[in-house]
Amino acid sequence: MSIGTKILSGLDGSYGTYLEGWASGVIKAPYPHSERIPAGMDQDQYIEYCLWYLDNHIPDCIAARDNIAGILVEPGLAEGGNWIPSSRFLSGIRDICDKNDWLMICGEVLTGLGRTGRMWGIEHYDVVPDILVYGKSLSGGIALLCGVSARDEIMGDNTDFKSGSTFAGMPAGCAAAIKTLQIFERD
Repeated sequence: MSIGTKILSGLDGSYGTYLEGWASGVIKAPYPHSERIPAGMDQDQYIEYCLWYLDNHIPDCIAARDNIAGILVEPGLAEGGNWIPSSRFLSGIRDICDKNDWLMICGEVLTGLGRTGRMWGIEHYDVVPDILVYGKSLSGGIALLCGVSARDEIMGDNTDFKSGSTFAGMPAGCAAAIKTLQIFERD
């Protein structure tokens, strides 16, 4: 697991101990877990609070609105239980990103490639992210492999991407990913 992954993790407790100095630029916001609803709030009120936090508290108290690049959200969490957000939460994030010219980045490592009954977990909502990050089942477990897809205006004309990973471009993983996608499309 990379330092960046540990910093972005939503795990509580000592999971990120001694990594605080590496978290520059990463601001965590509440996710509407039903177990974390403050006393006196119902689920809908807590969802509205989480959206308010993203659109008001962070830009007003933590980071300048113009310095925020985007919101990274998962359309389902699995650490410590399975948490499926409401349509209101994800559509609210899309609205906030549109209003502020931020990117909506959808992490589909746990929910992508058919794991929810659709190609992407976000397809269960009427929301289209700007960037999609996926992995885990992409190569069918043959090799570590992930992918990033984005709108053309984000990716630009540059198709010469490079990576610096031990497993980057592993032929067996890439071949398995192509076959996985072909099977998914066929079936």
